Amino acid sequence: MPAKPTKFKAVKDLEIATVKTRPAGANGNAMTSQTTGTPDLSDDGASLQQDEQVKVGLGRWHTIPADQPLQQRVHRIGMAIVPAYQRAMADDNPSKIHFRFFAVDDAKTRTDVCLLDGAVLIPNQVVERLKSDDQLAAVLADGVAYNLQRQAAKQVTMNRAAWGAEIAGEVAGAFVPGLGSAMLATSGVVGGNAEIAMQEERLRIALALMHDAGYDPWQAPQAWRLLEPKKLPADIVSLPYPDTSCYQIAILNLRYAQK
Repeated sequence: MPAKPTKFKAVKDLEIATVKTRPAGANGNAMTSQTTGTPDLSDDGASLQQDEQVKVGLGRWHTIPADQPLQQRVHRIGMAIVPAYQRAMADDNPSKIHFRFFAVDDAKTRTDVCLLDGAVLIPNQVVERLKSDDQLAAVLADGVAYNLQRQAAKQVTMNRAAWGAEIAGEVAGAFVPGLGSAMLATSGVVGGNAEIAMQEERLRIALALMHDAGYDPWQAPQAWRLLEPKKLPADIVSLPYPDTSCYQIAILNLRYAQK
């Protein structure tokens, strides 16, 4: 007798997230990559001959415009943020994260969107709202920090037997696909102490990545401050600092005192 089918089955694109790409304007025939892959696009997006679209799992389609200067700027700053040890790894090293940075058309999102295996999307409105490369580096550093932690989470799940399923599950549960740490900190997703600690760690890692790459980490709180409201007021001087900015300012005063 065959085994009785389980009541619960893995749902494709939910429990098993796939990355799909297609030419912009296409309504079907999307190309699906492996669950551990990234969009089959050029590394910097600057050689795109036409707009492309990408999505992960059940998420929305994001259009990657074939705007060469825009894509080159995002790629240049993003790769500068990536730690040197990651860039020096061989492509076939299982610990290497294949970072890719793309500007996308997304009028609703005001933070970085992280896909699989190092793909980081930055909405055009984020690029337009920020005032400098330093502030853009703050958002890209958040995406890099997220991916570095996600890589560590793989080791957590592999060590469930040694750590205990409950602890490993709590730590691994701090990763919500697609959301950068700044959005997590204000989205109501925060739950256990492990999740809060890991979000704070990402904010600290982002500052360190900016500093090591030669960008001004003091611009990070300003970046999240500018991205917090749905619509910028005429007088941005009156803008309050969100919780993420306040936390980073406290770290900056401890570690990166202004000269």
